[in-house]
Amino acid sequence: MFLCRKFNEIDRMLGRLSEVLQTAADVLAPPPTALQDFDYHYKLVKNFYVADKTLPKIHINDTNIPVHLEQMLQILIREEQQQQEQAKSANLR
Repeated sequence: MFLCRKFNEIDRMLGRLSEVLQTAADVLAPPPTALQDFDYHYKLVKNFYVADKTLPKIHINDTNIPVHLEQMLQILIREEQQQQEQAKSANLR
């Protein structure tokens, strides 16, 4: 019982420390813009195919390509939603 309480206390302290470190990291190096993030994922997908001129011998699902494509799609969806919200707010004025 005593050990469980100590582990819970340590877990809470590490969680707080992690939050503080993440905040400090965001201040020192802010998160990338949507364009930078999209460009990063695009380059990884492109490099997968450019690196080897022959067709890949592994199934696409065994790579990280679907994850990168999904991230690119989410970035585009967020951008479109932001544009729609801006258009709505402009129409309300």
